[in-house]
Amino acid sequence: MNDKTLISNIIRYKYLFLFLIVNFITLIISRWIMTDGLDSVWYTMQAKAPWTPPAWFFAVAWYTIMSAFAVYLTKLLSINAFTGGNRLMYAVILLLCVFWNAVFFAWQAITAGIFILLALACCVIWISIANYQKMGLWSALMIPFILWSLTATSLNIYSAIYQP
Repeated sequence: MNDKTLISNIIRYKYLFLFLIVNFITLIISRWIMTDGLDSVWYTMQAKAPWTPPAWFFAVAWYTIMSAFAVYLTKLLSINAFTGGNRLMYAVILLLCVFWNAVFFAWQAITAGIFILLALACCVIWISIANYQKMGLWSALMIPFILWSLTATSLNIYSAIYQP
């Protein structure tokens, strides 16, 4: 391994670590906003879709999604594609993740939560499609995020339709 490759790898890992930190801080803020969250009296009283996963799965899903997203973003950066629209979309995705928790859990606005999740799904799909030609198989890292955002939307819709 030559010096240039070594430096390139160090820089890449530095950015991966940075994306992981930012993504996990987003999850921590989201968890803080939802206070009691899945254990709250309000949430436990909501109608749950038959395909609602167990409570522990939500944390596992989000940490997996955000880890894969960090790897995806690091690769995007390494091919000099983490610019303008991709940077903006990254910020919007993180903000929507935090905002949904405030709207759904803190304000208990289920219908508004649906629109936020739809916007999140659109943003995740957009960043995936917009970069597919450059990213190739690396785009597969976005599949969990796409599937989860669509699943979360369906859970929200079910809760809105069948709420007590």
